[in-house]
Amino acid sequence: MKKYLFPSFTITLSVFLYSMFSSCIPRKDYVYFQKASMPDSMRKIDSIFYQPPVLRTDDQISIFVSALNPEAVKPFNLNQTTNQSASNYLVDADGMIEFPVLGRVEVAGLTTVEATEMLKKRLLQYINNPIVNVRLTNFKFTILGEVRAPGVYTVNQERLTLPEAIGMARDLDIMGIYKNVRVIREEKGIRSETRVNFTSDSIFHSPVFYVRQNDLIYIEPHNRKINRTTDNLRYWTVTMSTTSFLINMYFILTRNN
Repeated sequence: MKKYLFPSFTITLSVFLYSMFSSCIPRKDYVYFQKASMPDSMRKIDSIFYQPPVLRTDDQISIFVSALNPEAVKPFNLNQTTNQSASNYLVDADGMIEFPVLGRVEVAGLTTVEATEMLKKRLLQYINNPIVNVRLTNFKFTILGEVRAPGVYTVNQERLTLPEAIGMARDLDIMGIYKNVRVIREEKGIRSETRVNFTSDSIFHSPVFYVRQNDLIYIEPHNRKINRTTDNLRYWTVTMSTTSFLINMYFILTRNN
């Protein structure tokens, strides 16, 4: 029987130690989108409306013009290798692009929807019923701190939510503060900061729920990580003490039996 005594004691103590350390992390601090009371399983969550991105200096945009008469739109599409190829433009320091035939056109301060409508109106004198497609092609954001894959991300879509951005960075790390995610945004030369609580469903009506061009998302480290050196030292001290205790108990028990 004595040969089973030591493994059983080891397993029991290991389970106890695991329970002791894991109990230090409250579950409510790491569960997303919580609600204090949820009487209905199907509860409607109000969300803010999506707003198209506003174009500004150094943005790269693609513009494609089409119409029933393909020959009529050729002068307005720089890239004519295929009938479906869009032309790329850089918004310069003055907020302008150099557009074929029309010359310099100001687009900074307009949303992609507003830029589309503006170009349609100006092309009416050259094309019957023009169809214009304007897209932002260098939509990017930066995510730093306690995520598994921090970095600068460029996406080929304009509609991106904050949870999707976190997902692209492979989720929040367990050492991050989920209740205090910082989103730093610059608009019209003014930088602002909004703090978001990922453990609450209030995120769905936050003004930063939709990520904007050049947003900076920062997840602060928890105090446990800041003091990780001390924690590691404490952990190894406990581990070595436990190991020494188990070895001593093993020899005492085997000697008495």
